[in-house]
Order: sequence, then C-alpha cells, then structure tokens
Amino acid sequence: MRKAINRGSEWRKWDLHLHTFNTNMNNQFGCDVNTYLQKIENSDISVFGITDYFTVDNQFKIIKEFKNKYPNSNKVFFVNVEFRLNENVSKEPAGHVNAHLIFDNNIKESQVKDLISSLRLTQTNPNGTLKKISDLKSERDYQSATIDLKNIQDNLKLQFGSDKPYLIALAAGGHGGIRPSIQDDGHDYRSKGARRNGPLSDELDKLADFLFGDVQSTDYYLNRQKKGDTYQKSPRYNCAIDKPVIKASDAHRLEKCGETNGIGDEYSWIKSDITFEGLRQIIFEPESRVSLSLEKPEAKSSYLVIDHVEFKQKSNFPTGPETTSVYFNSNLNTIIGGRSNGKSTLTNSIAKSLGNEVFTSNEDTSTHNMHTFNDADFKVYWEGDSEPNNDRQVEFIPQDYMITLAEDDPARNKLIRSTVKTDECNYEKIINYEKNIQENNSEIRQLIEELETLNQQLTNLKSPEGDKAGIKKQLESINESIKEQSDKVAFSAESQKKYQLADDNLKKLTDKKRLTELNLQDLASIKAQKIKLQSPLSGTNDSDYNKQLTDFLCTLEQEANQKWQEKLLSIETEQNNHLDSFQEAVNKVLVSPDYVNGQKSLKNNQELKNLSKNLKFESEKLGTV
Repeated sequence: MRKAINRGSEWRKWDLHLHTFNTNMNNQFGCDVNTYLQKIENSDISVFGITDYFTVDNQFKIIKEFKNKYPNSNKVFFVNVEFRLNENVSKEPAGHVNAHLIFDNNIKESQVKDLISSLRLTQTNPNGTLKKISDLKSERDYQSATIDLKNIQDNLKLQFGSDKPYLIALAAGGHGGIRPSIQDDGHDYRSKGARRNGPLSDELDKLADFLFGDVQSTDYYLNRQKKGDTYQKSPRYNCAIDKPVIKASDAHRLEKCGETNGIGDEYSWIKSDITFEGLRQIIFEPESRVSLSLEKPEAKSSYLVIDHVEFKQKSNFPTGPETTSVYFNSNLNTIIGGRSNGKSTLTNSIAKSLGNEVFTSNEDTSTHNMHTFNDADFKVYWEGDSEPNNDRQVEFIPQDYMITLAEDDPARNKLIRSTVKTDECNYEKIINYEKNIQENNSEIRQLIEELETLNQQLTNLKSPEGDKAGIKKQLESINESIKEQSDKVAFSAESQKKYQLADDNLKKLTDKKRLTELNLQDLASIKAQKIKLQSPLSGTNDSDYNKQLTDFLCTLEQEANQKWQEKLLSIETEQNNHLDSFQEAVNKVLVSPDYVNGQKSLKNNQELKNLSKNLKFESEKLGTV
C-alpha cells in the first residue's frame, strides 16, 4: 500500500452500503470477481461498506482478495451486515425494518464471526428450536428470515461488553425504513394519521447511530425545518438528538440500470479521517461532517490552497539531508507542538518563500526575530501544481504581531482594510459608506449655517402694531364662550351616579358580547375538525384479527363524530341566542336618558377645559407684546 498522506479530516466520498460479490440475495453483478474488484479500484470513492445479508463470510473474503490484487490501493473497507428485523412499522406485510451493523475494521474477523454464529432467527426448525443463521441455505431462506433486534443487542453485549467496535444503522424511510410515511419534503405527518406504530418508530430511532436515506430525510433527522432562507428547530419527538443521514448505493450490480444503482453511483461526502473512529465522529457532528451534495462541499479554487511544502533537514544519512514533506488541509490547519519545536518556524518559512512584506529576517536585529529553516531549500506547492510556485500571496500574521499592531493605529487600519478589500462586495459597501459620511457632514454644516441665519433673523423681528388689540379681542371672545359653556355643565351628583351605573353595565354587557363572539368563532373552527381515535398497538400479524379491531374502532369514531356535531350545533344555537340578548341590552343602555345625558355633560366639561387652556395661553401672550 502507498504511504497515506495525512491531512487530517477531509471531505471524501463514502459508500457504506455496497453489496459484496455473490451477495446472498438479488445478486445481479453478472461478472467475474476481478471485474468487480477493478470497478471498486477505478471508482473515486475512498471508503466502502461491503455488505451482505445476515452473514460476513463473503465480505471478509472479498476484502482480502481486493488487498491481494491491489496492495498499493488506499481504499478503505468496513464489513456491513444487513438484517431484516422482525419489527414492522409500516402497513405492508413484508415491510420489516432493515438494520445494519458496521464493524470497526481493526477488530478480529473471528470476533465478528463468533457474534454472527451466536444469533438466532425468529423462524423455528421442525423440532421447535430457533434457527441459526448457518441454517440459511437458499436465497428463499434469506428472503423469509427475520431476527429480533433484542437478540442482536443481547449478543453484542455478550461478545463485546462495554466496548462498541460497531455502529448501528437503520433505513430512514420508505420500504424497510423506520419512518415509512416520510414525504417528499422530509416531514412525518403524524397529525394526518399517516404513520402507524409511532412509538415503535421512535424507539428504533433512539437505537440508531445514523440512518441510511437521502436528502429528503436529512432535515427531519437533524430536528430542523426550513422557513424561507433559515432553519428552525423542529424536534421529531421529545428530547430527540440530531442524527446524520447517509446516502449509499445499495448496489447489487456492476453498472447503473434505470433506478438500480451500480458501483460508485451513489455516495455521501464525509469529513473525517478514513478510519472507524473518523466515521464515529459523524454521530457527534452530524450537520457539519456529512453532506449529500453531488459536488465536494467547501470546494476552493486550487490557486488559493497550499497543497504541501518541502524542505531538507540535516541527517546522519550518507546520502545527505533528508527531504521532509508537510501536507496541509484545504480548510483549517492547526500545528501542535511544544516550545521550540518549529511551529512558528514553519509558517515563517512559508512567508519568507512567498516574499510576504510582513516577514522580517532573523538577521535583522532591530526587529522581532522570525526564524526559518535556513539553507533548507524550502518549496511551496499549490493544489494541482506539480512544481513549486513562490509568486502567490498569503496573509501572514506572525507570532506577537497582533500585540505590536494594536499599538500602531495606521498599521492596524491598513491590515483591516487590506483584509476586507479581498471581499469586493463588502469593500464596495465600505467605500460607499465613507462617501456617504462625507456628503452627510457637508450637508450638516450647511444646515447649521442656515439655522444660525434664521435665529439671527428671528431675533431681529418686531411684533407688528395691532397685535395687542387683536389678542385682547380674542380674550373677550374666549371669556364669553366660557360663560356659555359653564351654563351647560350642570352635572349633579345624583346624575353622575346614575351615569356611572349605566356605564358600568354597558362595559359588562360589551365584554359578555365579545366573549360570545369569540365562542362562536371557536365553534366554527371546531366543527371543521373530526375526532380521531388512536388505535392501541397490536402485537400480532393476524390480518383478520387486526381488521376486526380496526373496523370496530372506525364505527366508534363515526358514532363519536355524529354525537359531537350534534352537541356543537346545540351549543352554537345557545350562543347565538346569548349574542342577540347581549346586543339588545347594549342598545338599551346606549339610548337610556341616564347614559345620554351623562355623555353630553362629559363632552361639555371637556370643551370648558379646552377654553380655559386657550385663555391662559392668550393671557401669557398678551404679557409679551
């Protein structure tokens, strides 16, 4: 095998559900084993889960044959065992849930085989004992075989104890899935009664480490729902955790034919090391480490990515200095090490090779020393290039540089501007912002000058002759109006008490009328809904027995809805009568003498207050002229 280049977690194509050569069911490969192996090697998929039904013999065999035929290949393989569970959450008689065990490729083959041999099927032998997987001989045997999930769980615990060198994957939706009612938009319409055995589906969901599915199921299992351009949290059940959905080929043939996939036709992008522990990371970061897009996520232009650097280190080899290569990730890179282990030296050497203006040689004693790999023939290789290239630019922020920069305003502003300038769209916004500031400042200065001129003109104004006489005349008119209005305000204590009682009664009647109107609106909404009775879970597959229960429940539901509608109609009639009664009582209060006279008195009293206010204003104005 070629020496693997370690860049840390990278986006790679994974197909964790590819059926093995001579798979136990629906084998459509129709080729020799060498053609099968060559198809895998020629694909651009990095990791395969070699799969078979109930058994592991074929998977281990084909993985060994591949490694013998392609010893230098960097392909990685996991053994995937597919089971048909006895649990069924759909309405289909053959809709049993498909479950997968994907094993760590570092555990012993014998351990996995011991586990398989310990399992028992739900079918029995003529003597009444449960069948073993080794009893399955023909394709028909495999097609009818089912197994209890608890049997798998118990034997996993016996075989591996508290260790977990395996992951459990279930089908997300559709035939064999735990959510057969998931629609094209990825949502599970429980309220419409589209899902049967909901509690069982939730319990199976809790046991899965990840799901096999497609993009329509992703949002549902990530507990989110898209609203416009944003996502909102939408838990699929109480305390549900986010889980990744993986797309895989489920290929039983070499080449694609219609809707049936071939090798390499379906895959998921997974960001991790190509190890079992790397795969396990998707459980903890399902949203950021899995993508079902066709193209590579977070793709960058090759001229923006440093692929690796090379430099020579001193050694005791007679051939001279040894060449060291350091490979970088196209995303974030973190260099870890103790003091004086060369972390800053590496980044300094890159900056020096690319002629960065911030770099200062350690030979310049007047500045902060930046040590490099001296005389190391340091070379920078960019992604896609076979030759080094030192003509491209990088942004370089050396050790302690930000501390120095914080004390130097011009240098700091220059760095910020140069960084923002790389984003043309945002930089244009900043330029326009600064231009608007200049224009606004100019306009503000002009308006201040105009305000000063107006203030000066106002100071020079003199009250015209005749203002005093006009104000006196206005005061006389206001006094006459006050006298007339005072005569109208004759609101005795007895009249006030009667008005208050009438007003209180009006408020109570109005509130009752409002509540009755809300009741009628609510009734209109309730009448449009039907009562749905929840069927208890049946523990048998007897169709006649289940039909008897279902038919009786349907009859109960019809009778309940009929009585419900009759009661709603009776309540609606009663509420309409109340509404008419309240409206009639409100009208009586509005035309009663106590209420009408009180309203007139209040209106006259308010007009008197306004006249007194105007009198005060005009009197003060008279004193200034």
